[in-house]
Amino acid sequence: MCMCDCSVHVGLVEMSHERRIVVLYGSQTGTAQEVAERIERDAVRRHLLVTIKPLDEYDIVCVARNYQLVMFVLFLKLSLS
Repeated sequence: MCMCDCSVHVGLVEMSHERRIVVLYGSQTGTAQEVAERIERDAVRRHLLVTIKPLDEYDIVCVARNYQLVMFVLFLKLSLS
């Protein structure tokens, strides 16, 4: 059973499950969250149901059961010393 918070931002109420996406992000600096939020705004404009969550707050079982498209947004700060 899926125990996740599967809340979504809805552009149109009559959308089907085929138009559901999730954007999972991970970042050390907050950049990935900003990019994920831009993707979310664009997806809503395209009448998609979209959920954005940090990678560590989302149950992977929910992804497999509830979404056809999964996007991962990751930014890492590398030190070249």
